[in-house]
Amino acid sequence: MGGKAAKDATLAASPCRHDVVVTWGLMRLCTMPHRPPGATLRAMDADTTQLACPHCLSINRVPDARLGDDPKCGRCGHGLFTGMPLALTAKNAEALLLKSEQPVIIDAWAAWCGPCRSFAPVFAAACQRLEPQFRFVKLDTEAE
Repeated sequence: MGGKAAKDATLAASPCRHDVVVTWGLMRLCTMPHRPPGATLRAMDADTTQLACPHCLSINRVPDARLGDDPKCGRCGHGLFTGMPLALTAKNAEALLLKSEQPVIIDAWAAWCGPCRSFAPVFAAACQRLEPQFRFVKLDTEAE
């Protein structure tokens, strides 16, 4: 099996335990919201999404109908969406990847990598176009 069929088989076979599963050179996005093991749905969960604030990392519950209305953090007052990819670090990884219910798209990059640098504007444009449906983060593989 080669080419596209091999990639499709690899993506289909990869287990989805979180919002994003990264395999060698391939990214598979799961659109099912992530809930921690043992979490139960409450009546208000059906129409809301938990989002981490990119500034103070507190968790905010936002009504799904208001995601596009530039929601603000209830703790620090900053916007929950920046319009640009966020830097993924050890400090914010848990809040952005595990505690938020929003699908995350990760760009793993390095400063010395030419293709990584040339892809950055494309990733930023996708962020501007697709946020708030997805959270876009950049992982500096040299720093983390």
